[in-house]
Amino acid sequence: MNKTKVYFYPSCPKEGYGNPYCLNFKNTLKEYFELLDADNKITRMKSMTLLNYSFRADVFILNWIENTIYLRFGFIQFCLVLLSFIIIGLRKKKVIWIYHNVIPHEGENSFTRVIMSYLFKHSKLIVSHSKEASAYATNKAFCKVIYCCHPIKLFNVQDWNGKKIACDVLIWGTILPYKGVLEFLQNCSRQLSNINILVLGKCKDNNLAASINDFCSSHIFFENRRADFNEIAYYIRTCRYVLFPYIGESISSSGVLMDTIAMGGIPIGPNKGAFKDLREEGVCKTYNSYDELPYIINSPNNIANDLKEEFIEKNTWNNFIERLSSELD
Repeated sequence: MNKTKVYFYPSCPKEGYGNPYCLNFKNTLKEYFELLDADNKITRMKSMTLLNYSFRADVFILNWIENTIYLRFGFIQFCLVLLSFIIIGLRKKKVIWIYHNVIPHEGENSFTRVIMSYLFKHSKLIVSHSKEASAYATNKAFCKVIYCCHPIKLFNVQDWNGKKIACDVLIWGTILPYKGVLEFLQNCSRQLSNINILVLGKCKDNNLAASINDFCSSHIFFENRRADFNEIAYYIRTCRYVLFPYIGESISSSGVLMDTIAMGGIPIGPNKGAFKDLREEGVCKTYNSYDELPYIINSPNNIANDLKEEFIEKNTWNNFIERLSSELD
């Protein structure tokens, strides 16, 4: 029996997948479908690769495609995406849209709205990793919308023996404006003068990095670099909390949030999106305002290990892909 041919967007960029989400997704898809582009051959223009596979695949799983206009040669790529949609539609093939963010982190405009409007109308299935985004999509979609918790994968990490910084609160991952690191320090650094805070992640915005550096002190540290998972896992397992001070309206799901739980950490985030969902699961703490953060950070981290283990077991990649497969039957 022939397996359904599936194309996963985006294909692998020339710098490789920076986000393990794509590799985890594709590696699990291969067990259930005939995955086109399974060898992760490097592509130089994402939309051109989509156009190529628009003639061949039966199912298209699309991630972050609404951000096309922000890619290099954005307008050309935007046009190629629309052409791909026409071909997929004429072939009457299925589109699954993974609806990661309510609006793109870079902001919405007429180009992002055109793509999102098309996908709300013509997708076979829309999948969101937060209940909040799922509810928003349900009000706009012409198809079924389902909520599936962001899948989680355990890490095989090794001991890390590099330079260690005393750390009570860790903030990790790529440092971008919507991550709210600067705003957190502006509002909470004085109230947390008894807490060691480590910001560990690469920040390409020189102005933002300089502003964060201005807050560095004997208890606030900023390591402006990309750390490997062995180092990150060390800090996650030894700190009191892992903080995600995200801001803005684009907050929905977070891969680093799930990685934090996989590595044994206790996350704190704003009371919205996936953070709110995981608080309801008992594996995350949330805050509604900066005023609450010092109290939460200074409180005991009383999340039981059995709750985390049950959560991880329930939200594996295999369970997620099995759910997708059942929805396509």
